[in-house]
Amino acid sequence: LSVMKIASSLERCGDYAKGIAKAARRITKSNNSLFGPYNLTDMSRMAREMLQRSTKAFLDKDTQSARALVNDDEYIDKLYNDLVIYTMTVMTNAPDNIECGVWLMHAGHCLERIGDRATNIAERVIFMQEGELGDLKNS
Repeated sequence: LSVMKIASSLERCGDYAKGIAKAARRITKSNNSLFGPYNLTDMSRMAREMLQRSTKAFLDKDTQSARALVNDDEYIDKLYNDLVIYTMTVMTNAPDNIECGVWLMHAGHCLERIGDRATNIAERVIFMQEGELGDLKNS
């Protein structure tokens, strides 16, 4: 059952990647330079690394690596919250930026969700190895 849940999480990450690609096209089409100072590089790197590390933990049956993902999840959550605050401020001050801002937040949301799915995979690794199913943030 855990492997099926992991497969489902990985499939969902593919859906999020598709959403990010769609948002990137929309942001590019908007040709909006106000969002230049904020890019998603750190969130993107973090989400990719978390997903890679969680799948490696699964393949290696490595609960220690799985447990280490909790700090990364908190960091990617902070990056997303910062993105939302920044984007809302820009959109409030310049309503012509709303379309671009919405797509920027959508891309950030998808990246944050990839981080959440990576954490879910890590939780399943721990369950499979130790018989414990719990929230990594509370362990």
